[in-house]
Amino acid sequence: NQVQILRPPFQSFIECPVLWQVPAELPGLSLKWEEFEAVVKSGEGKPARFRGAAAGMDKPRLQPVQLLNKAKEAIAKKEFLTAEELLLEVDSAESALPKQKEDAKSLLRSIQADLERVRAEAARKATIADTLGPEVEPLWLTDLTVTPGKAYRYRLRVLAFNPYVGYATQLENPNDAGRVLVEGAWSEWSDPVEVKPSSYLFFTAARPARIEMHDWTNGQWVIGARSDIKVGDPIAFTESRHDFAYDAAVVAGLNPQINYPERSVSGKDGQISYQERPTASMTLITADGEVEERIASVDLQRRKELRNENRDIDNLCKEFKGLEPVHAPLQERRPPGGPRGRPPAPGLEPGLERGLGQ
Repeated sequence: NQVQILRPPFQSFIECPVLWQVPAELPGLSLKWEEFEAVVKSGEGKPARFRGAAAGMDKPRLQPVQLLNKAKEAIAKKEFLTAEELLLEVDSAESALPKQKEDAKSLLRSIQADLERVRAEAARKATIADTLGPEVEPLWLTDLTVTPGKAYRYRLRVLAFNPYVGYATQLENPNDAGRVLVEGAWSEWSDPVEVKPSSYLFFTAARPARIEMHDWTNGQWVIGARSDIKVGDPIAFTESRHDFAYDAAVVAGLNPQINYPERSVSGKDGQISYQERPTASMTLITADGEVEERIASVDLQRRKELRNENRDIDNLCKEFKGLEPVHAPLQERRPPGGPRGRPPAPGLEPGLERGLGQ
């Protein structure tokens, strides 16, 4: 149960698990995420589904000469236990020639000292692991209190129960016997984590004034539009039995033509330039008193980017569903179970969007 506490495998219950992923790498640590049945992107940027090793999976059989070559490669990499396994397989192979068996025995004798050292170190680590557990134990946390459109940074520390509470004679510092919890140091702050919105508003035209809203509802995007918006109108309407609301009202503007400095980036050298282009604008005031100016050309570009991103996500999920599980060579399989989860609402930069989060 401790494994499930540290790493709730809710990813396996998400319809498209690739939408929530563990980091591809953790700085300073060497971890194989397949050992934790995690879904990650492969080196080619494609999703890969990992699962524990199936019982009785047969290894491909190698010829004695191939085993000898692999053993020599393992010795060169100082992987002595792997080399020993390969060499013993040569020695016991019925198809091995006498010369190949003698070469295998000779190589085994040459690495005996290294094998003893490696086994002693493995035994020492096993003793530590039996006493203290693994040296590295990844865990992840899920923040259920976030507000869509906000950005957060996180840090954490470990609070460990002191099993020597009240046993002052067994401690170098008797005062430590009064500490029920031993506090670890705070970690560094994480990079900012942006929470994507679950509701988008786009101002698309001024004559007649037209807005479009996208809401993430029941695992899919619901799209609705309203025309003939006038000054004083709230941004709220019902379409196809779905209530759309932005919690704001039109207070000014509905200007059919303004000159807006449109930003563009050169594909060759990445140079940024601005060029004024005619477009429409609309001014809103939100329920908490914030003023927003909506620019039609900007919102149309944002809508295009949202559609492209959602299309890419759909393609990624379809690709993932077609994958066969990759059986990693594991000795232990992690237990199933854990809370259910739902995919986050995909979208663009949070900006000023608001709504209920997933």
